[in-house]
Amino acid sequence: MTATTLYPRFVAENANDEEDRDAGQVMTDISEWIIENSDYKRKFLQAVISALVAPATIVEFGFAEVMRKIKEIQDDGSWTEKEILDEIMSGFQTHLVPVGELLIANFYEPDIQKQRFLIRRKYIDYKEAKAIYGGKENWKYVNPGVFAVFNHEDNSFYDVQDDEEKDNQVLEVRYYSRMLDLELVFINGIIMCDPTQPIKRKDKRYRFAKTIFEPLNDGQCFYGKSAASKLGSDQEVIDTLYNMVLDGSYLQLMPPMALYGSEEVDSSVIVPGMITSFNDPNTKLDSIAPRTDTRGGLEAISMVERSMSESSQDNFRSGIGDTGGETARAVLLKDKNAEIAMGLFKHMIGFLVEDIGVLM
Repeated sequence: MTATTLYPRFVAENANDEEDRDAGQVMTDISEWIIENSDYKRKFLQAVISALVAPATIVEFGFAEVMRKIKEIQDDGSWTEKEILDEIMSGFQTHLVPVGELLIANFYEPDIQKQRFLIRRKYIDYKEAKAIYGGKENWKYVNPGVFAVFNHEDNSFYDVQDDEEKDNQVLEVRYYSRMLDLELVFINGIIMCDPTQPIKRKDKRYRFAKTIFEPLNDGQCFYGKSAASKLGSDQEVIDTLYNMVLDGSYLQLMPPMALYGSEEVDSSVIVPGMITSFNDPNTKLDSIAPRTDTRGGLEAISMVERSMSESSQDNFRSGIGDTGGETARAVLLKDKNAEIAMGLFKHMIGFLVEDIGVLM
Protein backbone atom coordinates (compact mmCIF):
# COMPACT_ATOMS: atom_id res chain seq x y z
CA MET A 1 0.00 0.00 0.00
CA THR A 2 2.93 2.35 0.62
CA ALA A 3 4.89 1.36 -2.49
CA THR A 4 3.38 4.34 -4.31
CA THR A 5 1.88 7.61 -3.09
CA LEU A 6 -1.71 8.10 -4.25
CA TYR A 7 -2.56 11.55 -5.61
CA PRO A 8 -6.05 12.97 -6.07
CA ARG A 9 -6.99 13.58 -9.70
CA PHE A 10 -9.64 16.00 -10.92
CA VAL A 11 -12.26 15.78 -13.65
CA ALA A 12 -13.86 19.00 -14.88
CA GLU A 13 -17.08 19.62 -16.79
CA ASN A 14 -18.34 22.66 -18.67
CA ALA A 15 -21.78 24.23 -18.51
CA ASN A 16 -23.13 21.55 -20.87
CA ASP A 17 -21.96 18.70 -18.57
CA GLU A 18 -19.25 17.83 -21.08
CA GLU A 19 -15.80 16.81 -19.86
CA ASP A 20 -13.28 19.66 -19.95
CA ARG A 21 -9.98 17.83 -20.03
CA ASP A 22 -7.83 20.97 -20.07
CA ALA A 23 -9.40 22.37 -16.92
CA GLY A 24 -9.18 18.98 -15.22
CA GLN A 25 -5.49 18.70 -16.13
CA VAL A 26 -4.82 22.18 -14.74
CA MET A 27 -6.46 21.26 -11.43
CA THR A 28 -4.51 18.00 -11.31
CA ASP A 29 -1.24 19.85 -11.97
CA ILE A 30 -2.03 22.33 -9.19
CA SER A 31 -2.77 19.51 -6.73
CA GLU A 32 0.51 17.79 -7.66
CA TRP A 33 2.37 21.06 -7.06
CA ILE A 34 0.71 21.34 -3.64
CA ILE A 35 1.71 17.77 -2.80
CA GLU A 36 5.30 18.21 -3.96
CA ASN A 37 5.63 21.39 -1.85
CA SER A 38 4.10 20.00 1.34
CA ASP A 39 4.53 17.03 3.66
CA TYR A 40 1.69 15.09 2.00
CA LYS A 41 3.89 12.11 1.04
CA ARG A 42 5.09 11.59 4.59
CA LYS A 43 1.59 11.97 6.02
CA PHE A 44 0.19 9.52 3.44
CA LEU A 45 2.70 6.90 4.59
CA GLN A 46 1.79 7.54 8.24
CA ALA A 47 -1.94 7.39 7.43
CA VAL A 48 -1.64 3.92 5.84
CA ILE A 49 0.37 2.61 8.81
CA SER A 50 -2.09 4.20 11.26
CA ALA A 51 -5.03 2.46 9.57
CA LEU A 52 -3.42 -0.91 10.37
CA VAL A 53 -3.37 -0.31 14.13
CA ALA A 54 -6.00 2.36 14.91
CA PRO A 55 -9.82 2.14 14.77
CA ALA A 56 -9.79 5.14 12.41
CA THR A 57 -7.29 7.25 10.50
CA ILE A 58 -8.14 10.95 10.63
CA VAL A 59 -6.33 13.49 8.48
CA GLU A 60 -6.61 17.26 8.94
CA PHE A 61 -5.91 19.29 5.80
CA GLY A 62 -5.75 23.06 5.66
CA PHE A 63 -3.80 26.16 4.78
CA ALA A 64 -1.82 28.32 7.19
CA GLU A 65 0.08 31.58 7.00
CA VAL A 66 2.39 31.92 9.99
CA MET A 67 4.79 34.81 10.64
CA ARG A 68 7.88 34.64 12.85
CA LYS A 69 10.51 37.05 14.06
CA ILE A 70 14.14 36.58 13.07
CA LYS A 71 17.37 38.42 13.77
CA GLU A 72 18.95 39.66 10.55
CA ILE A 73 22.73 40.03 10.87
CA GLN A 74 24.17 43.25 9.44
CA ASP A 75 27.55 43.72 7.79
CA ASP A 76 29.02 45.24 10.97
CA GLY A 77 28.06 42.18 13.03
CA SER A 78 25.00 43.71 14.68
CA TRP A 79 21.50 42.46 14.07
CA THR A 80 18.00 43.79 13.81
CA GLU A 81 14.70 42.02 14.32
CA LYS A 82 12.27 41.61 11.43
CA GLU A 83 9.11 39.62 10.81
CA ILE A 84 9.05 37.14 7.95
CA LEU A 85 6.82 34.36 6.64
CA ASP A 86 7.56 31.02 8.32
CA GLU A 87 7.87 28.82 5.22
CA ILE A 88 7.94 25.59 7.26
CA MET A 89 4.72 26.26 9.19
CA SER A 90 2.95 28.07 6.32
CA GLY A 91 1.28 26.76 3.21
CA PHE A 92 -0.81 23.63 2.84
CA GLN A 93 -0.54 21.53 5.99
CA THR A 94 -1.49 17.86 6.43
CA HIS A 95 -1.81 16.60 10.00
CA LEU A 96 -2.50 13.09 11.24
CA VAL A 97 -4.99 13.42 14.11
CA PRO A 98 -4.86 10.79 16.89
CA VAL A 99 -8.24 9.14 17.42
CA GLY A 100 -8.37 10.29 21.04
CA GLU A 101 -7.99 13.96 20.05
CA LEU A 102 -11.15 14.17 17.91
CA LEU A 103 -14.57 13.99 19.60
CA ILE A 104 -17.60 13.29 17.42
CA ALA A 105 -21.34 13.84 17.78
CA ASN A 106 -22.70 10.52 16.48
CA PHE A 107 -20.96 7.14 16.77
CA TYR A 108 -23.33 5.65 14.17
CA GLU A 109 -22.55 8.19 11.43
CA PRO A 110 -19.60 6.95 9.30
CA ASP A 111 -19.32 10.11 7.17
CA ILE A 112 -17.21 12.68 9.03
CA GLN A 113 -18.74 15.53 7.01
CA LYS A 114 -22.24 14.59 8.26
CA GLN A 115 -21.31 14.82 11.94
CA ARG A 116 -23.32 17.50 13.74
CA PHE A 117 -20.17 18.81 15.38
CA LEU A 118 -16.49 17.93 15.80
CA ILE A 119 -14.17 18.86 18.65
CA ARG A 120 -10.40 18.74 18.18
CA ARG A 121 -8.47 18.93 21.47
CA LYS A 122 -4.71 18.83 21.87
CA TYR A 123 -1.99 20.12 24.16
CA ILE A 124 0.43 22.66 22.72
CA ASP A 125 3.40 24.49 24.15
CA TYR A 126 2.50 27.63 26.10
CA LYS A 127 4.93 29.85 24.20
CA GLU A 128 3.71 28.48 20.89
CA ALA A 129 0.13 29.27 21.90
CA LYS A 130 1.20 32.76 22.97
CA ALA A 131 2.80 33.36 19.57
CA ILE A 132 -0.48 32.41 17.87
CA TYR A 133 -3.09 33.85 20.26
CA GLY A 134 -1.09 36.41 22.25
CA GLY A 135 -2.76 39.28 20.40
CA LYS A 136 -6.27 38.13 21.31
CA GLU A 137 -8.23 40.15 23.86
CA ASN A 138 -8.84 37.20 26.20
CA TRP A 139 -5.28 35.88 26.21
CA LYS A 140 -4.59 37.75 29.44
CA TYR A 141 -6.85 35.27 31.25
CA VAL A 142 -4.87 32.20 30.14
CA ASN A 143 -2.60 30.54 32.72
CA PRO A 144 -0.69 27.31 32.00
CA GLY A 145 -1.87 24.45 34.18
CA VAL A 146 -5.17 26.22 35.05
CA PHE A 147 -8.52 25.55 33.34
CA ALA A 148 -11.60 27.73 33.33
CA VAL A 149 -14.75 25.63 33.89
CA PHE A 150 -18.43 26.54 34.17
CA ASN A 151 -20.68 25.30 36.98
CA HIS A 152 -24.30 25.03 35.85
CA GLU A 153 -25.63 24.87 39.41
CA ASP A 154 -24.60 28.40 40.41
CA ASN A 155 -23.92 29.83 36.90
CA SER A 156 -20.34 30.68 37.84
CA PHE A 157 -16.90 30.15 36.34
CA TYR A 158 -14.09 28.55 38.35
CA ASP A 159 -10.37 28.03 37.80
CA VAL A 160 -9.34 24.39 38.20
CA GLN A 161 -5.80 23.04 38.43
CA ASP A 162 -4.85 20.66 35.60
CA ASP A 163 -4.79 17.09 36.94
CA GLU A 164 -2.06 16.15 34.44
CA GLU A 165 0.13 19.01 35.74
CA LYS A 166 1.11 20.28 32.30
CA ASP A 167 2.57 23.54 33.60
CA ASN A 168 4.36 24.38 30.36
CA GLN A 169 1.45 23.46 28.08
CA VAL A 170 -2.09 24.62 27.41
CA LEU A 171 -5.09 22.75 26.02
CA GLU A 172 -6.26 24.00 22.63
CA VAL A 173 -9.85 23.04 21.84
CA ARG A 174 -11.37 23.75 18.42
CA TYR A 175 -15.13 23.36 18.09
CA TYR A 176 -16.66 22.93 14.63
CA SER A 177 -20.42 22.87 14.02
CA ARG A 178 -21.78 22.37 10.52
CA MET A 179 -25.40 23.01 11.54
CA LEU A 180 -24.61 26.24 13.46
CA ASP A 181 -21.77 27.27 11.12
CA LEU A 182 -19.36 27.83 14.00
CA GLU A 183 -15.60 27.46 14.37
CA LEU A 184 -14.55 28.38 17.90
CA VAL A 185 -11.16 28.20 19.61
CA PHE A 186 -10.60 27.79 23.35
CA ILE A 187 -7.32 27.83 25.26
CA ASN A 188 -7.64 26.23 28.72
CA GLY A 189 -11.37 26.98 28.55
CA ILE A 190 -10.93 30.65 27.55
CA ILE A 191 -12.47 31.55 24.20
CA MET A 192 -10.01 33.19 21.79
CA CYS A 193 -12.41 34.39 19.08
CA ASP A 194 -15.79 35.91 18.45
CA PRO A 195 -18.41 33.47 19.84
CA THR A 196 -20.29 33.70 16.52
CA GLN A 197 -17.25 33.08 14.30
CA PRO A 198 -18.31 31.00 11.25
CA ILE A 199 -16.41 28.10 9.69
CA LYS A 200 -13.53 29.65 7.77
CA ARG A 201 -13.69 27.36 4.75
CA LYS A 202 -15.80 28.83 1.95
CA ASP A 203 -17.41 25.48 1.18
CA LYS A 204 -18.33 25.12 4.90
CA ARG A 205 -16.88 21.61 5.07
CA TYR A 206 -14.97 20.25 8.04
CA ARG A 207 -11.23 20.27 7.44
CA PHE A 208 -10.97 16.54 8.26
CA ALA A 209 -10.98 13.33 6.21
CA LYS A 210 -11.27 9.81 7.63
CA THR A 211 -10.77 6.21 6.64
CA ILE A 212 -10.71 2.78 8.31
CA PHE A 213 -9.20 -0.64 7.61
CA GLU A 214 -12.42 -2.65 7.73
CA PRO A 215 -16.02 -1.57 8.47
CA LEU A 216 -17.99 -2.48 11.59
CA ASN A 217 -21.74 -3.05 11.81
CA ASP A 218 -22.15 -3.11 8.01
CA GLY A 219 -20.29 0.16 7.77
CA GLN A 220 -22.75 2.04 10.00
CA CYS A 221 -20.11 3.07 12.57
CA PHE A 222 -17.70 5.98 12.57
CA TYR A 223 -14.85 3.70 13.65
CA GLY A 224 -13.76 0.40 12.13
CA LYS A 225 -11.73 -2.69 12.86
CA SER A 226 -7.97 -2.33 12.48
CA ALA A 227 -5.73 -5.04 11.03
CA ALA A 228 -4.05 -5.44 14.41
CA SER A 229 -7.42 -5.97 16.09
CA LYS A 230 -8.56 -8.36 13.37
CA LEU A 231 -5.43 -10.53 13.67
CA GLY A 232 -4.99 -10.12 17.44
CA SER A 233 -6.92 -13.25 18.47
CA ASP A 234 -4.98 -15.41 15.98
CA GLN A 235 -1.71 -13.91 17.19
CA GLU A 236 -2.55 -14.84 20.79
CA VAL A 237 -3.12 -18.46 19.67
CA ILE A 238 0.23 -18.48 17.85
CA ASP A 239 2.05 -17.04 20.87
CA THR A 240 0.57 -19.77 23.09
CA LEU A 241 1.42 -22.52 20.59
CA TYR A 242 4.99 -21.28 20.18
CA ASN A 243 5.55 -21.45 23.95
CA MET A 244 4.02 -24.93 24.11
CA VAL A 245 6.17 -26.22 21.22
CA LEU A 246 9.32 -24.77 22.80
CA ASP A 247 8.48 -26.32 26.18
CA GLY A 248 7.83 -29.67 24.47
CA SER A 249 11.16 -29.47 22.63
CA TYR A 250 13.00 -28.75 25.89
CA LEU A 251 11.32 -31.78 27.52
CA GLN A 252 12.31 -34.01 24.60
CA LEU A 253 15.93 -32.85 24.60
CA MET A 254 16.40 -32.96 28.39
CA PRO A 255 13.54 -34.93 29.94
CA PRO A 256 13.07 -35.17 33.72
CA MET A 257 14.34 -38.44 35.21
CA ALA A 258 13.19 -40.82 37.98
CA LEU A 259 15.74 -42.86 40.00
CA TYR A 260 14.95 -46.34 41.40
CA GLY A 261 17.24 -48.19 43.84
CA SER A 262 19.74 -47.26 46.58
CA GLU A 263 22.54 -45.83 44.41
CA GLU A 264 23.06 -42.05 44.10
CA VAL A 265 23.03 -40.78 40.53
CA ASP A 266 23.64 -37.11 39.72
CA SER A 267 24.41 -35.13 36.60
CA SER A 268 28.09 -36.16 36.68
CA VAL A 269 27.04 -39.74 35.83
CA ILE A 270 25.01 -38.75 32.76
CA VAL A 271 27.87 -38.06 30.33
CA PRO A 272 28.00 -39.32 26.71
CA GLY A 273 30.22 -42.44 26.44
CA MET A 274 30.77 -42.74 30.19
CA ILE A 275 30.50 -46.21 31.84
CA THR A 276 29.27 -46.34 35.42
CA SER A 277 28.90 -49.52 37.51
CA PHE A 278 26.39 -49.82 40.33
CA ASN A 279 26.53 -52.06 43.41
CA ASP A 280 22.78 -52.26 43.63
CA PRO A 281 21.40 -54.29 40.70
CA ASN A 282 17.98 -52.67 41.21
CA THR A 283 19.29 -49.16 40.39
CA LYS A 284 17.40 -47.81 37.42
CA LEU A 285 17.06 -44.42 35.75
CA ASP A 286 13.94 -43.76 33.65
CA SER A 287 12.54 -40.75 31.87
CA ILE A 288 9.24 -39.46 33.22
CA ALA A 289 8.70 -36.80 30.56
CA PRO A 290 5.12 -36.56 29.31
CA ARG A 291 4.51 -37.53 25.74
CA THR A 292 4.72 -34.47 23.50
CA ASP A 293 3.80 -33.96 19.86
CA THR A 294 5.79 -30.94 18.69
CA ARG A 295 5.00 -31.73 15.06
CA GLY A 296 1.29 -31.35 15.75
CA GLY A 297 1.97 -27.98 17.41
CA LEU A 298 3.99 -26.79 14.42
CA GLU A 299 1.21 -27.85 12.06
CA ALA A 300 -1.31 -25.91 14.16
CA ILE A 301 0.94 -22.82 14.03
CA SER A 302 1.22 -23.16 10.25
CA MET A 303 -2.57 -23.42 9.95
CA VAL A 304 -3.18 -20.29 12.01
CA GLU A 305 -0.51 -18.36 10.11
CA ARG A 306 -2.20 -19.32 6.83
CA SER A 307 -5.45 -17.97 8.23
CA MET A 308 -3.74 -14.69 9.14
CA SER A 309 -2.21 -14.46 5.65
CA GLU A 310 -5.65 -14.87 4.10
CA SER A 311 -6.88 -11.95 6.26
CA SER A 312 -3.95 -9.67 5.50
CA GLN A 313 -1.15 -10.56 3.08
CA ASP A 314 0.72 -13.65 1.95
CA ASN A 315 4.26 -13.99 3.30
CA PHE A 316 5.94 -14.02 -0.08
CA ARG A 317 4.71 -10.49 -0.78
CA SER A 318 6.68 -9.39 2.28
CA GLY A 319 9.88 -10.91 0.87
CA ILE A 320 9.47 -14.28 2.62
CA GLY A 321 9.65 -17.03 -0.02
CA ASP A 322 8.54 -20.63 0.21
CA THR A 323 11.14 -23.32 0.72
CA GLY A 324 10.06 -25.28 -2.35
CA GLY A 325 10.38 -24.18 -5.96
CA GLU A 326 7.41 -22.41 -7.54
CA THR A 327 6.49 -21.72 -11.13
CA ALA A 328 6.08 -18.18 -12.40
CA ARG A 329 2.35 -18.81 -12.83
CA ALA A 330 2.00 -19.89 -9.19
CA VAL A 331 3.69 -16.69 -8.04
CA LEU A 332 1.44 -14.58 -10.29
CA LEU A 333 -1.66 -16.32 -8.92
CA LYS A 334 -0.53 -15.69 -5.34
CA ASP A 335 0.08 -12.04 -6.14
CA LYS A 336 -3.36 -11.76 -7.74
CA ASN A 337 -5.04 -13.41 -4.74
CA ALA A 338 -3.23 -11.05 -2.37
CA GLU A 339 -4.44 -8.09 -4.44
CA ILE A 340 -8.02 -9.35 -4.10
CA ALA A 341 -7.65 -9.93 -0.35
CA MET A 342 -6.35 -6.37 0.15
CA GLY A 343 -8.88 -4.85 -2.25
CA LEU A 344 -11.16 -3.54 0.50
CA PHE A 345 -8.34 -1.70 2.25
CA LYS A 346 -7.19 -0.25 -1.09
CA HIS A 347 -10.67 1.15 -1.65
CA MET A 348 -10.68 2.64 1.87
CA ILE A 349 -7.38 4.41 1.21
CA GLY A 350 -8.76 5.54 -2.15
CA PHE A 351 -11.75 7.12 -0.41
CA LEU A 352 -9.36 8.95 1.94
CA VAL A 353 -7.35 10.36 -0.97
CA GLU A 354 -10.58 11.38 -2.71
CA ASP A 355 -11.78 13.25 0.40
CA ILE A 356 -8.41 14.97 0.77
CA GLY A 357 -8.69 16.00 -2.88
CA VAL A 358 -12.05 17.62 -2.15
CA LEU A 359 -10.56 19.54 0.79
CA MET A 360 -7.56 20.50 -1.34
